[in-house]
Parts: sequence; C-alpha cells; structure tokens
Amino acid sequence: MITDESIIAITVTNRGQETTTWYEGRDALFEAPDHSFYITDDDPAYYKEMTMEADGTMTFGPVQGDAVSVEGVTGAVTIGARHANIEIKLSGTDGVAQGDAVSGAVVTAVDDEGNATQYGLRHVVNIWRGTEIGWNYDELDIYGKTITNIRYYKQDAVIDYPVDIPVRAQYVLMNIPYADFYAAELKAGSAAVDAVASATKSKPLNARLAGGSYHVNADGSDISGVIYPVKIDSPEDLAKLEEKGAAVITDDSSVEVSVPGRNGADPTITVYNGKDALFQAPDYSYYDLGSGIQSFFKELTVAEDGTLSFGAVKGTTTRAEAEVSVTANASHTYYEMKVTSDYVQTGDTVSAVVMTAEDGTTYGLRHMANLWRGTEIGFEADETFSALIGKKIEASGVCPDEHPLRGLLRRGAGPGQPGCRRGRLRDDEQAPQLSGKRILPRECRWQ
Repeated sequence: MITDESIIAITVTNRGQETTTWYEGRDALFEAPDHSFYITDDDPAYYKEMTMEADGTMTFGPVQGDAVSVEGVTGAVTIGARHANIEIKLSGTDGVAQGDAVSGAVVTAVDDEGNATQYGLRHVVNIWRGTEIGWNYDELDIYGKTITNIRYYKQDAVIDYPVDIPVRAQYVLMNIPYADFYAAELKAGSAAVDAVASATKSKPLNARLAGGSYHVNADGSDISGVIYPVKIDSPEDLAKLEEKGAAVITDDSSVEVSVPGRNGADPTITVYNGKDALFQAPDYSYYDLGSGIQSFFKELTVAEDGTLSFGAVKGTTTRAEAEVSVTANASHTYYEMKVTSDYVQTGDTVSAVVMTAEDGTTYGLRHMANLWRGTEIGFEADETFSALIGKKIEASGVCPDEHPLRGLLRRGAGPGQPGCRRGRLRDDEQAPQLSGKRILPRECRWQ
C-alpha cells in the first residue's frame, strides 16, 4: 500500500548525465508492484470496480463515469516513422493536450467489410506525449483499416474522438533509378536507361540544373534517377526498401551538398531539408506523403525474391502541341531541340521525358545527358539513339512535377532555317526529323 509517507527515487541516465527524481505519496505508484494502491479521501468521478474471486483472481469492470465526445479531430499518418512503423499525430483533441498524462487509449478500426475491432494502446510503445499514437506491423493489425474512434482515458475524464483516419495505401516520394522508372514507360525492345556518369561533377550537385533527379554519390560523379511519387500497398514493402539500403527521409532530415567552385574557388554549400534531402540519398530512399491520394504516381510491386518493379505513371495525361527548334552539332549533344509549350516552361522541374519515333520506338531521356532546363532535350548519334537517324520524332512524353503530358512536336526548324545553327543540309536520308502535323520539310536534313 502506498501512503502519504511513501517516497521513491528514480535515477535516469541520458547521454551520460544522471538525473534523479523523487516521487512522494500517491506519485510513488509510478514505480511499485502490480495492484499496489493508494487510498484517496475523495470519491473520484471516474473509476473502475474491482472484483476479487474466491481463488484470489482480480477482475476490473469498465470505467464508470460519463464519456464526452469531441468532434473535428484529425490525424496525420506516418508510415515508417521514428517510434513505430505507423504513427499518427492527432490535432484538435480538446481535453487532451500535447504532453498530458493519459491513463490509456482504445482505438476502434473498421475493415472494408464493416467489421470493427478495438485495440488497447500502451504507454511509450503506442502512446507518446498524449496526442501521438502508433504501433508496429507485427503488433496490431490495423493497417488496411480505417480508424473510426479513439477513446482516451484520463483520471478525470473519458473522451471519445470520432475520426475518419484511413491506415492503408501510402504514398511516398521516392528515388527511383532510371532503369526502374522507365521500364514501364517504354515499349518492349527499347534501350535500357542507365544512370548518368558525369564528368562535369558540379552540375549533378546543382538542383537548379538537375532538378527532378537525384544522385547517390556526394562527389557529383553520377545522376542516378528520378524523384517521383510512389504508391505503397503493403507496409512490408517499405521494410524491403530499407533492406536494399534506402534511407527514410523525414521533415527532420538534412543534407549538405557541396558544389565545387570554378577555377579553384571555394565550393558552394547548399543545405537541403526535409523531402528535398532526397536530392542526395541512396536509391529507393523515400519521404512519406501520407495516405492522401496523389494526382500522379507509380505503384511499387515487390516480388517474392525481393525484386522491385514500378508500374507506368497513373494519372490523367494531357495532350498538347509544342513548337520545336532544332540545332545540329550543338553544345550539349550533337542534336538538340528547344521545346516551346504552354505546359512546360524553361526552368521547370521535369522528372522524365520519353521520345517516340515514327516507327513507335521509344527512348527515355536523362537529366543533364539529354534534358536541360526543362524545355531543352537532345542526344548523340550513338548506339542508343542511332536508330533515330533518318526517322521522324513524332511525340515526346513529359513528366513535370504537376502533370504528365504527351506533347506533339508541331513545328521545327531544320539546318539552314531560322532557329537552327551549325547544321548543314544533305540530300541523303541518314538524319532524323521532327514530325507531327508537317514538321520539317522532308528535304531538310542534318548531320
């Protein structure tokens, strides 16, 4: 039995520093055996009734006292969080403030068939700072259900919070390697799209130039792939990503990117915080976007052997026309095109571009190697793009941040025409054309 004379000392070591706290009277229950008790002088408004069986077994009835209901509570769901696999931070919980002492909480969750299940939560494991709750996948089977009520128990109140919090398919912003991103966007037989090995190591480290991409190596020697929203159907899939070395990026994440200065000048250091820290992070690293449906996303599938695959981008595609000027023997690549469109402006962040030739062949473009400043694209006449020689490019699919679109390259300029420089006319058929609704005069070729 705990009395007013009871006293205990609890010493906690944190980062090498010891702190001792003394608990007196009823507070000494904090560290005491099961079923220890303190006799109060007052009749509490909320209590449980204990029954002692003949064999000494104790049972406790439901909490006595009127529960109150508070509407308007919302919850932000984070999957793959710090304390537990799934965490929910509640807002609008009148009656329970952040940091309040709570005695317990019961979560009611409903599956797709309308079956309700209740789950009791425990301190530290499932409840933090009063208004934050969570659990691990192997502990409570709430994933895939919708939480409809959270009942909080305090010593002076019982409060119901009717809510509508789906704990299901999650969306993350993910670092997807080029090969994985383009696999479902290109037609069968198209050339694989590999990471960019960059000789100019400052450009991959500059988000203004390489926006929409990410790199793994801090020295700027690569551009690894695309940052894009991904739908996660199973929480176990996130664990598989982490097994492959993925980092979990949160609002607390931060990375310093050092861009080498020119001609021996000091490097420029830029700090990327929160989701922007994906810019320099391992393949498959992700930032939680919550359960709100994204307008455009890819869907992740994890095979039994752990192989990852990403479906084609889902969302409504816009078909738009664009004007194109062409340069041969250009500065970045041999063939370059400047695209003018109402949908993508110079400097826009573009995640990816797919070019389609007149024979249906598709090509995935990569940042800095084939894509600059959002509206400039190009390629070399190498093995990958050699099949374009003598063909027309009929369409270009673009994935900007806001919406994918299929652009019809409508009007271009050939060598010797306004908008094309350093090209020269030739009469044979061994050069590519832009095509759409009458794009280049057929006699205009370049090499």
